[in-house]
Amino acid sequence: MKYLNYVFVLLCVGFMASCASEKAQTLESGWYYIVKKDQLDLVEKIKINTQDTFYLNPVPVVTVPHFKEVIIYSGMVGNEGMQVIMNEEGTKLWADATKLYARNYMGFVIDNELVHVQRIASQNIYGTSTLNEKWFDTKYLEDTAAKLNLQIGQGQ
Repeated sequence: MKYLNYVFVLLCVGFMASCASEKAQTLESGWYYIVKKDQLDLVEKIKINTQDTFYLNPVPVVTVPHFKEVIIYSGMVGNEGMQVIMNEEGTKLWADATKLYARNYMGFVIDNELVHVQRIASQNIYGTSTLNEKWFDTKYLEDTAAKLNLQIGQGQ
């Protein structure tokens, strides 16, 4: 009987481990709150092209269904970036989130990779956000904007 108890405990531990590995979920493309490491429910991500580790709340702020369009823009210093224009629902969610999270950080995930981290200066009621990184090249921006715009079109 004692042997069966050990087997049962091992099975339970294995089940809990498999549930925990499911918690390392794939994140949808979109904006996420960056949280402190000690928060219970978080997803650890290393920002692409860096060694910087960030902890994201797995509940997204806004994702592709909240986007209206993604466009490429040229910055004043020659770097290109992406601008995410949100639909009506996304604009409301973004305004609420940026009001709540002003002076804190959010991260933008694309294909389950953290590609951009941004400090939220103040509430944004206009339903737009920008992503710009030194490593963004024209091909990456064009491919990513096209992919996101395709996903936006499929969701409407």
